[in-house]
Amino acid sequence: PPTRAVRMSSDPNYVPDMSSDPNYVTAEIQNFLNEYYPSFFSLLLPPTHEEAWKALRQASAGGVGYTIFAPNEAAFETLGEKRRKQLGDPRNGETAEKMGMFHCVNEYVGAEELFNAGGVLTMGGEVPV
Repeated sequence: PPTRAVRMSSDPNYVPDMSSDPNYVTAEIQNFLNEYYPSFFSLLLPPTHEEAWKALRQASAGGVGYTIFAPNEAAFETLGEKRRKQLGDPRNGETAEKMGMFHCVNEYVGAEELFNAGGVLTMGGEVPV
């Protein structure tokens, strides 16, 4: 499914300031995802999927930041209604969270690093590039 990178700033050299409170930074990102990427956010909906958010808060607190590759609504539409319902079923919560974690990297990954890498180690596992 298609995805697109969204930065919290239009400046291509922007690196988030992770020196602020990691809980605030995480809440800010959660609000952003909920507003602009609601289907993706539902995969990592807190507090049910707290493991992912805990890891992102730790990365934020450590000053290394994190990267989230959030699929847009069009990507979820391509899954079809049946698969979207399966992802929303509480019995499939672990699978949905794992899918969401494959879109999260607990360090800042810029375009140059991404294009030069043979793969990306996400919170869900390695993804070849």
